[in-house]
Amino acid sequence: MYLMQVLLLPLLLPAAQASGDSSKSADLNCSACRAVSRAILTAIETAKSPPKAEDDKAKFARLSDAVERVCRHLPIYGRMQHQEKQDRWGLVTMTRDDGKPVDMEQIDADPGLGNWLRMRCEELLDDREEAVARQAVQRPRQLEAWLCAEVAAVCTAEQLALDFVAPIDPVVASGRQKLDLKFDSVKPEL
Repeated sequence: MYLMQVLLLPLLLPAAQASGDSSKSADLNCSACRAVSRAILTAIETAKSPPKAEDDKAKFARLSDAVERVCRHLPIYGRMQHQEKQDRWGLVTMTRDDGKPVDMEQIDADPGLGNWLRMRCEELLDDREEAVARQAVQRPRQLEAWLCAEVAAVCTAEQLALDFVAPIDPVVASGRQKLDLKFDSVKPEL
């Protein structure tokens, strides 16, 4: 029993930290669902290019398999406060799609967050892969609202309206170099 508790502690830690503030916890659960929705759409888009002579059943099976693999291939996320609404929290990828450097000072990069997010993903998709794949193909723009607000019921309309984007590192983006002010390894010349 003790060994089980020790092994499960890192998995439960991010959720326990988030549950200290129920609003923050609700925001993070919604943001996790939204992250999974975006990952599903990316997986579906990648898997859409079918072999030429593929029937609908084979195509749907391939897309369902893509959805099933989503939880194992989620990008690395961090937590951050919303830029304008400081009482709201969300998840952001640790890399930006535009290739610009991320300002890591504004992001909480909790190492247990990846496991927590995978657990949320598996809970969301458990026994729903086919329905999610169907929805993602037929109504991709509505997937996030359908999965997160209707099916899982973890998001409100207000939460779905918030955008979380990893902030750009202002120093690196400006072309200047960050200074590393560690002097302990510098030896003065005599």
